[in-house]
Amino acid sequence: MIIKCTINNKEKELSIRPDDFLADTLRENGYVSVKKGVIQAHVGYVQ
Repeated sequence: MIIKCTINNKEKELSIRPDDFLADTLRENGYVSVKKGVIQAHVGYVQ
C-alpha cells in the first residue's frame, strides 16, 4: 500500500506492506535515525 506522510516538512509517498513496521520502511528510505519504541505489547509486573 502507499502511505502519504510529512517528513521534515516535506510531503512523501512511501510503499509499505501491511505487515511491515513503519520504522523499518523509513530506514529503507534513508531515514536512519528512526528508533523503534516498545515492540512487544505485553508489559509485565514483577513483585
